[in-house]
This record gives sequence, C-alpha cells and structure tokens, in this order.
Amino acid sequence: MKTILIVDDHAHIVKLIEFSLEEIDCRVETAHTGEEALSKAAKMQIDLIITDVKLPGVDGFETVRRIRQNENCARLPVIIMTGQGQSEVQKQASGIDFAEFLTKPFSPTDLVHKARSLLAL
Repeated sequence: MKTILIVDDHAHIVKLIEFSLEEIDCRVETAHTGEEALSKAAKMQIDLIITDVKLPGVDGFETVRRIRQNENCARLPVIIMTGQGQSEVQKQASGIDFAEFLTKPFSPTDLVHKARSLLAL
C-alpha cells in the first residue's frame, strides 16, 4: 500500500486532503510542521508528499530541499500547495524538484488526479 505524507499547519486543510484521498487505496500520514515532515520522511517509507509552502519554522521549500538530501527520498514525488500565484511560487521554488503544483483553494478532483498519476495508480 502506498503512503502519502500531507504537510500543512491548518487542520481543516489536512482533513480536506485526507477526505479527498479516501478514494485512493493508500495510507495517509500527516505532519503540521516542516520539522515533523522531515522526521517522518526519515523514519517511514513515503511514496508521495503533499506540502504547503507556508509552514511554521522550516517552510515547505526548505522541507523539500532537506528531504531530497536523504537518498531514500531523493526521487520522491512532491506536490507543492500554496495560496500564492503559480508564477510567484515557481520563482521561489527555483532549484527545487517538485512534480506538481496546486493553488489553494484547490479542486479535490484535481488533487486526486495528480496523486493517482504520481503514484501510478
């Protein structure tokens, strides 16, 4: 079974993502900070990360940079979420390897489609 790590500091967003992903046969783990995501990624087999850009402490970009330093996570697909415009975030994300981008508010259908595609389901 595939495992998805959701990283967002807003509980209602985490719940919405979890609810949206129910139709995919996967295990969902959550983290509310970049530090918590780093810890879970180091200890667990993760197949996909969905992370917000704005997180308390270590932001989503730095979280992805640090996760990429772990050889087990170097090629892990990442979906970046933000309330900012895509072009603004893509400028900030220069040099960060992420697979997909979602603008908040996002379409649950779009999220599920991207997750399925990245997990090859």
